[in-house]
Amino acid sequence: MARVPLIQEQDHPELAEVVQKYAAGRRGKLINIYRVLLNAPALAESWFNHSNTIRWKTTSNCSFTSRSASRIPRRLALSSTLEGRCKVTTA
Repeated sequence: MARVPLIQEQDHPELAEVVQKYAAGRRGKLINIYRVLLNAPALAESWFNHSNTIRWKTTSNCSFTSRSASRIPRRLALSSTLEGRCKVTTA
């Protein structure tokens, strides 16, 4: 059982606009990370913008996988080993 409740769209009509926005960005389905984050809508918005920036507005001369968005903290911890070999820029 989740310690933080998963928000159900039908129980929170006041969140309909942002639910539609997040679902549209994820193949039409509201994924569980957003169901949790919608307990604090400002946090959900920040996460959505952050992950979209990583996924769509960065370029790199290294090969990033589709898992990069969720692995950024780990990559930052390894940044000293990547330094000089990888350049990541935002568009």
